[in-house]
Amino acid sequence: MSVLTRRELLASLAATPLLRQIRQDDTTRADAPHTALALARILNSMRYSDLPPTVIDRAKMLIASTLASAASGSLIPSVRIVRSLAKEEGGKPEATVWFDGSKLPASGAARVNAMLSDAAASDDSDLRNVAHTGTTVVSTGLAVAEHTGATGRDVLCAITAGYEAAGRIGAALGDNRQGFHASVIVAFGGVVTTAGRDDDGRACDWDEQLGARVSRG
Repeated sequence: MSVLTRRELLASLAATPLLRQIRQDDTTRADAPHTALALARILNSMRYSDLPPTVIDRAKMLIASTLASAASGSLIPSVRIVRSLAKEEGGKPEATVWFDGSKLPASGAARVNAMLSDAAASDDSDLRNVAHTGTTVVSTGLAVAEHTGATGRDVLCAITAGYEAAGRIGAALGDNRQGFHASVIVAFGGVVTTAGRDDDGRACDWDEQLGARVSRG
């Protein structure tokens, strides 16, 4: 029986379909930052005037449904605990906790408000991604808007951009999502996008930042 040398073994492995697939995956990952940057630039250029009436109506519906779900969620004991802990932690009063009136830092208020909406399990679901995208982008959008003094149109545009980002990231993941929890991975891009809009309806200078964060996923 002949014995393979180390060089022969490595050469045989290199010819296997698995390793070829790994090499292709590495090439795809190398292109990811460019793809993410292209997506960030599309979202960066979005304006309220670009949005079709149907999209604006859907964004308004997302806000209404998120608040409605949060109303019932505010009565759930586990959410009350989280809200109390966040209030004890305190911080700079930048945004309001829904159905409570307390003021917390924008990030803290967004987190608590998102939990209020999600806890009742009646918040919107993006069936393409099986993710509660509306809860995350609405809670973030309203908290940042309150902090920055953004207009209603700014908020609607930011929420739309966030939902668009989440949908595209989910589409890029494809059907094989083992190891991914969509409401965390997909909605993350939506939150970053929504928060990245500034107070005059234009996106801040965050093209490369968003591109890098999304590509790292």
